[in-house]
Amino acid sequence: MKSPSARNTGLLVCVLSLLLVACGGVKNPEGWATPGLNGDRTYFFPASDRLAGVTLGADGSVIKAWQFPDKTRPDQKDAGFKASYGISLAGDALYFGSWNGRLYSVSASDGALRWGGPNIVSGGIVGEPVVSGDRVFVGTTDGRLHAFATSNGAPAPGWPSGGVKLPAAIWAAPVVSGGKVFVATMGGAIYALQQADGSMAWPEPFKVDGAIPDLALLDDGRLFVPALNKQVFIVSTADGKAIGPGFATDEWVWGRPAFRDGVAYFGDFSGKVYAVDITVSPMTAKWTAGLTDKIKATPVLIDGVLVVGTRKPSVAFIDAQTGAIQNTVVLTDAGTIRAGLVAHAGRALIATTDGKLFDADPKTRAATLLNFVGAKP
Repeated sequence: MKSPSARNTGLLVCVLSLLLVACGGVKNPEGWATPGLNGDRTYFFPASDRLAGVTLGADGSVIKAWQFPDKTRPDQKDAGFKASYGISLAGDALYFGSWNGRLYSVSASDGALRWGGPNIVSGGIVGEPVVSGDRVFVGTTDGRLHAFATSNGAPAPGWPSGGVKLPAAIWAAPVVSGGKVFVATMGGAIYALQQADGSMAWPEPFKVDGAIPDLALLDDGRLFVPALNKQVFIVSTADGKAIGPGFATDEWVWGRPAFRDGVAYFGDFSGKVYAVDITVSPMTAKWTAGLTDKIKATPVLIDGVLVVGTRKPSVAFIDAQTGAIQNTVVLTDAGTIRAGLVAHAGRALIATTDGKLFDADPKTRAATLLNFVGAKP
């Protein structure tokens, strides 16, 4: 007979799967990845099985530069993936994984395959790969943290070739800082591993009663830890200890915050937005604002305005000092907003699950659909 803990874990996984598509097996995962930016070039997923490099024009136009996979290229005929939830850019290389367990590195300039494909990892990939030096780190749903050489995708020297096995699934992207790799698990623990060889760096992991689906580095000394027990914790990177008690939220927080001057800005699944001062203990809300739908996406701060995307989808513009909602714009025929927002040219760039790109202007409090010119990816 399964223990209550095991039953609760199974229920949690089932509930989490609903967020992706279906309980009991994700049959048609959508993927939701924060766009990558490099000058006027943007990298995003216009569909669950395609990555595109596009150029953004000042007039709101979008021009495709390349897409991956490109079946006209001999080395990409058998390349494929299904649903990516994160992308990382380092130099001229892009790195991304997929729900069906594929890991790729492609050229940022032209989409050429650098390395990757099936059989590199076991398990699915939810959090984006993270690059540090000549290594790329990635966690998997079967609880393994891998390190690969950025040059060719081979297991990184000194790191276990099959990855470091942890007791529960990894959905959050790893965090790298100070020679350590921090990784959160859906079993409610955070581990610190030495970047060089994967050995444990803390005497014991940080543990909480609730899965940890995301993780963010606020600065060199503090981690933002949203747990699915309706609490947010700040954890020391030095020893894995919580810095003060957790901050209670109305619903689950599954996302990273915007962070500035000691204040973390984030939303929860009830549609509530928080501005939390993490410099005091216990943490204190400077203000809260109520929106009408789930918030999964990381917000962005631009010129004193917090731009927030909701699942509906809608975009809210909030005064970062007072929490006053200045405007809310509903996006039509756009899927949902689950990927994090990013600042670009003084505006917020938003990718939706329908493969559309929007531009949200904090000055006019308006959101505009960007138009593809020529061939669409």
